[in-house]
Amino acid sequence: GKSLEQIDDIDKAIQLLQEYTEPDYLDSAYGPECLRLLGTSHLVRFRLTREPSDAERALRLLTDLLAQLQPGRRDRLQCLIALAELYLEPDTDSYDVSMALRYISDGVEDAYPFYR
Repeated sequence: GKSLEQIDDIDKAIQLLQEYTEPDYLDSAYGPECLRLLGTSHLVRFRLTREPSDAERALRLLTDLLAQLQPGRRDRLQCLIALAELYLEPDTDSYDVSMALRYISDGVEDAYPFYR
């Protein structure tokens, strides 16, 4: 049914995005965006299949990306939001509401530095 089609679509997206995560491509203008999309694609697949390895891969990709992004960048805010969503997934080893709130708080500070 529809769920199998969605899983097939997300599998294709992951396969395509994986090709754009080579080290030299990550330094390009679109590299961080591709890595973030790959991480969020793993999160979406986790939500469809409940496969723990997808949640773990999403966490690793997004955490690695966050370490490379400077505060104030739009893609950093999107990465923080994706990480917060991941930490709010109750069926993962990474479920941690306080961490999710920390990432949301970091995102708000990034977006509105004058509120610090």
